[in-house]
Amino acid sequence: MGVWNASISGSDDFQDVKYAFFDYFYHDKISVEEIENKLIDAYSEIIPDFDSGEWHDVYFAIAYCEWKCGCLRDKIFRTCERIITSGKNTEYWAELQATPEILKKRKRELQKFLEKLKSENTKPVKRRYKKPFIFPLHTGDVFACYSKANGCYGCGITLEVRESQLHQWEEAYHFRALFAISEYTPKDLPTVEQVVNSTVRDVFWNGDCVYNLPERGIIVLGNVADKIDNDYSEYFGSHKINGHIYGAYHLRPKFDELISHDATKRIVDKFSISGKPMSFFFNKANLPTTNEVLGLDET
Repeated sequence: MGVWNASISGSDDFQDVKYAFFDYFYHDKISVEEIENKLIDAYSEIIPDFDSGEWHDVYFAIAYCEWKCGCLRDKIFRTCERIITSGKNTEYWAELQATPEILKKRKRELQKFLEKLKSENTKPVKRRYKKPFIFPLHTGDVFACYSKANGCYGCGITLEVRESQLHQWEEAYHFRALFAISEYTPKDLPTVEQVVNSTVRDVFWNGDCVYNLPERGIIVLGNVADKIDNDYSEYFGSHKINGHIYGAYHLRPKFDELISHDATKRIVDKFSISGKPMSFFFNKANLPTTNEVLGLDET
């Protein structure tokens, strides 16, 4: 469990559940009861012990989302009430070695949250139609897109595209893609050969949660999938734990800034590799795994 602060919403699990509830289910007109069941079923595969404190933030997030929708179900409310009034959550935080000051603040936050759940939400969140974004690229696509801000084309290669389900929710379609962005920024539309023979500026994972390429105007120049290895799930920050793939999104600037020659616009992290030919990344044997970059034992 990644925890940022003592607030109810200050954890990875809370934010993941909240994001999934609204962005993948609620606005697709799925009933609140069905959403609740999907979330609990999904997390039961990840946290099989229902008595574990790791479940607390999952229940809190479901309760918060249902309250926001004006239809908090009694079963979830009673579960949250029992966790809070029994002191189980603060006991769990104590096990995580939270300081006395943090524990005191957490208790206050829990009580405030419980009072909120007991109150009526007079302005429930309305469902809205969300037009699905259709990702335009496939593994091996060599692409270019004109940037008005820079007066040139930015180009790159899609090393991998994979369909995925956040926490394996099968009905919710998601994608993640591994891009190699080129240093080559011509004034005229480039060819496949020019892009492949250019040097790389950045390689990173992107997806529907964090997407910084243009949604329109991408031109596919050709496809070189037959030259590229498959399954980059253990490279560039993406890694497997018990068969699940994690950590596959990188924060990068928007496309115009990404291809800008202004070095201050670039983001450099442990996985940044620049100056290599684009074809260097076609062969996984050339690349260090995530565990090697981070100095972790292979699992």
